[in-house]
Amino acid sequence: MGGGSAHTGFPAKRIKIDDLLTVGRIPPPLTPPPSENAIAVAPATVTEIKNEYLSAFAPALDDFLETTWFTRRGLARVVSDGQLRDQFSSLFERVRSSYIGGDRDTLVVIAHLQARIVWSLMGLCQAAAVNRGNNNGLDGEGEGDDANDDGLGEAAKRCSIIESLVSGMSLDANPLSPSDNSLVQHDHRKYRELEFWHLIGRFLSLRDDEASAAKDIDNTLSGARKLLDSQENRDVIYSIAVARHLGQRVAEYPPVSPTMHNGEADATSRLFVAKKFIEDEAAGKGTNYVIQRLCAMAMKIWSTSG
Repeated sequence: MGGGSAHTGFPAKRIKIDDLLTVGRIPPPLTPPPSENAIAVAPATVTEIKNEYLSAFAPALDDFLETTWFTRRGLARVVSDGQLRDQFSSLFERVRSSYIGGDRDTLVVIAHLQARIVWSLMGLCQAAAVNRGNNNGLDGEGEGDDANDDGLGEAAKRCSIIESLVSGMSLDANPLSPSDNSLVQHDHRKYRELEFWHLIGRFLSLRDDEASAAKDIDNTLSGARKLLDSQENRDVIYSIAVARHLGQRVAEYPPVSPTMHNGEADATSRLFVAKKFIEDEAAGKGTNYVIQRLCAMAMKIWSTSG
């Protein structure tokens, strides 16, 4: 997005996800070529993958994206995906080595591997949606994407929203439709969920290098702020959006908290609060791997030159 300031470190163009995953002093190890089939992985390892996926990754992704697809339908795809099996195996090896006598470098590599798994799982969801679309509404398991489905279509669109948000990419159009006003009466929580995600999609589809769009962007972010509902995932997503938007407009990022004399009206204060929140979440305050690693990726784009 255009108009970046030389002082802020916010790049004005898209950063590749692979670059965000490898930025840092210690790059992750190269993963081996994906296994050709599930038989190539030891049964004990497959069991370990299933347990780790269902206990740590799937529920966290479902919470972050406000879906149920990863828990309900993702497991079979994970164990049949060679790249993910190998990524999980690499993670397990590193974790075991950390118990034996791992140092900080090992912990950094573990964090890198966790981030890659999170991103691969989100990509798996997007690929499943594409596959279903290419098969006339039937996925690989022969089930249709109807009104009572597993929410794959919506989950995949939200994955795309997050990819755009953390990589500095704008969207040509908002993939998410406005929430149905009828939900206000019989499912107010669902209405607020859909409206929040729709507004984040709208934010990403507005060109903030156009002066005419400034007010629309501010109104869109203001609307999203009213829908946070004390949910960690929405706080994170909103804060990344604020940091992305205001980071290109504040001449210098303050090293300490600025005086909050104007509250939300003060761009410097809003930027400080948003960035500090994301930094704290990445440093361990985030309640799970998904939030911690996505926040770390968002931080990396702040200091990555175009």
